[in-house]
Amino acid sequence: MAVKTKNSAKSGNKNKNTGRKILKFLLVMILLSVILGGGVALFSWFEKELFSANPHFVFHGVETGSVGYWNGRNREIEALLGLKLNEDNLFAINLKKIRADLIAIPNVKDASVERILPDILRLQLEERIPRATIAGSKFVIDDSTVIIPRTYCSGNFPVIGGLDRRIKLIPGNDIPELQPVINLIMTRVKYFPEFELNEIWISHPDRILFTAVYRNAQYKIYFPRKQDFRYSFMQLKEGIETNLRNRVKAVSYDLTNKAKIISR
Repeated sequence: MAVKTKNSAKSGNKNKNTGRKILKFLLVMILLSVILGGGVALFSWFEKELFSANPHFVFHGVETGSVGYWNGRNREIEALLGLKLNEDNLFAINLKKIRADLIAIPNVKDASVERILPDILRLQLEERIPRATIAGSKFVIDDSTVIIPRTYCSGNFPVIGGLDRRIKLIPGNDIPELQPVINLIMTRVKYFPEFELNEIWISHPDRILFTAVYRNAQYKIYFPRKQDFRYSFMQLKEGIETNLRNRVKAVSYDLTNKAKIISR
């Protein structure tokens, strides 16, 4: 009977010790939470006082750098982004959102944003380069077939005709159906600048018809849609030069026949 009482006492002491350890652990956790919460609150207060609510960092404007339409158009960019001069705080402006909004502009391909102390936001834009005009519209496309309003660019570009009218022209969207035309244009830009493309028709499923000026003369040309355009241009140039040497007058060249070039 005495042994039983002794064991019961030991068990009771053990339970008390366990309870005390749990209580101590909970108290430590509560203390750490209070310290951590206080530290976060203190950090937020310092951040607000030193930066986001500091009148020395009131936003005074953007500096916009680009090689195209947007270069130096600071007030237009500020209005587009909804920035408020002499009101917004430089450190309260969300740079990630500003960059996302800039890239959402149809003719902007990429952008970088940085704060210039004490009150300037510097923007560097990479604009899309227009490559062709879509006939009967107020849009151009770049080398990724992205649709850009004509108001963002100036100059003369090849005109693309024959596009399916059911395709909706939405600025910022691309038109995969025009990729063969872009491939044709970029081949000319990179390797055959002596040719000047004027009009391009894509209504035919197997070939591309276009007009081009070469050595001050205009020609009507047919290329296979799926052939290497670099090879086609080489054949075309050779055919024109051969006819010029032989004083053969031709105004059109058809390269869709694999056996030979047909000139008329």
